[in-house]
Amino acid sequence: MMHEMMMTAMLVFYVVTAYCLMVIAQKTGHEDKGWWAFIPILNLLLIIYIAGKEWWWLALGVIISLILLIISFFAMDNEMARHMEETGHMEETGMSEDAIRERDALFGYGRGTRETGLDGASLYLLDRVPDSGIH
Repeated sequence: MMHEMMMTAMLVFYVVTAYCLMVIAQKTGHEDKGWWAFIPILNLLLIIYIAGKEWWWLALGVIISLILLIISFFAMDNEMARHMEETGHMEETGMSEDAIRERDALFGYGRGTRETGLDGASLYLLDRVPDSGIH
């Protein structure tokens, strides 16, 4: 029952918001594009047109949003893996010790160095310090 009420409330909110955007479009001289307010991607383009910007502003916003989403996904994945390693649940991820070191060095937590190879490609090397037995 709660699920249906929430879906109904979200639908009502969407319709009211789209109607208000349609009225704003009509009042700002975009009468022919008023129906765009009810279509999910076109309503963003309508907002861009109402603001007096070009269509590529929407593309720029979408690209930036995707980049931020990807960065946050990798950051969450990295922190989850580090937490699993610290709590002793690393065997659940299936990562080897070398893979853990490479991941940590890649995200700035390890002792990795970056060097340029003969072909100009960047090589990622790990500083492997032999265990001296002194802790």
